[in-house]
Amino acid sequence: MKKIRNILLILILSVMFLCFTGCDYIAYKNYYTIDDYTEIWDLTGFDYKYIDLDFIFPAEIENYEVTDFFCRHDEQLPLIEGHQILLEVQFPDEEALAGELERIIPMTTQCSEHFKNSSLDAYAVSLGEVIEDGWSFFEYALVDKNNYKVYFVYLQDLPKKEIEFSHTLLPDDYPVKIPLNPT
Repeated sequence: MKKIRNILLILILSVMFLCFTGCDYIAYKNYYTIDDYTEIWDLTGFDYKYIDLDFIFPAEIENYEVTDFFCRHDEQLPLIEGHQILLEVQFPDEEALAGELERIIPMTTQCSEHFKNSSLDAYAVSLGEVIEDGWSFFEYALVDKNNYKVYFVYLQDLPKKEIEFSHTLLPDDYPVKIPLNPT
C-alpha cells in the first residue's frame, strides 16, 4: 500500500513538474464563427478595453465583404487565456481600400520591417508588448494593395505552434513559446 502511494505521489509530482516547466501549452479551446463577431470582444480573458488603445478591427462587419474569419479562445492552464483572431476583408476597389487605410493608419505604426518575408504592408498597434497584468498581445493589419485585401490579426498569449491560421501572416520574430508569467 505504501509503495502504491509513493508511486502515485511521484507520478503526480512528475506531471506537475512537467506542466510548470516543460509543457508549452495545455488548454481548452473554443471556436467561434463570424456570426459571433460582435460578442468575441467580450470573451473572458480578453481585456482589450483595459489598455485604452484604439481597436483596428472594424467595430461592425455588415458593410464589409469578409472572405475569411477565424477565432479561437483558449482557457490555458494554469493561469492565462489566449486568443487568436483573423479577419480577412476584401475591398471592391482601390478607393474603398484607401478609405479603410485612412481609418487604420492614424492608430498604428508602420511595421513592415517585422514582416520581411511578406509582400504585404504592415501596420501595428502592438507587436508583442507585455502589459501590466502580464499578458502579451499582437494586433496588426496586413494590407495587400494589389488585391485590395486587409488581414486583421489579434494574438494574445499563444505560442507559435498553437496558431491555426497561416504562419505567413505572423511577424518574422513571432515567439515560439510564450512564458506563463512574463512579468
